[in-house]
Amino acid sequence: MTQIAKFVARWGSSAATVAPHPLIAGAARSIEGGLWLADYDDPVETTCDAPRTPGELRAAVLTERGRAGTEMHPIVERASAYADGFPKDKVENWDNLVRIPTYRHPEVSGWYMVRRERFGGLSARQYLRGKTWEERHAVGLEALKEFEVLR
Repeated sequence: MTQIAKFVARWGSSAATVAPHPLIAGAARSIEGGLWLADYDDPVETTCDAPRTPGELRAAVLTERGRAGTEMHPIVERASAYADGFPKDKVENWDNLVRIPTYRHPEVSGWYMVRRERFGGLSARQYLRGKTWEERHAVGLEALKEFEVLR
């Protein structure tokens, strides 16, 4: 993608000098100005990844360790799980971790703060207080589906 962007920018720049028509020069400046987006190729690319199964997202924790544009995400939120007394070996277990696109991570995390009819007008975070691990896990998967990380 970066190579294509660079090629188009070079073409636009040379076209603007060879045929300095105002529209061509404007297009070339727009293309050159957009090249800063190249720094964001990885997160943009991973955001476009097709939704995956829970197994694929968990496997990515090991197989895609260090893949640019992704971050680790616990299916069951850690802080609330600890607050409700769940043991560390359950909360930090790799079965609770998935690797998701960087740009989807804040969306998924923010989802827990929005009040929903499904939770009786409570946010998911409020609703899950005192709930079982299984209930928390199911809600965590629901959040991942909402943002097309999980199929």
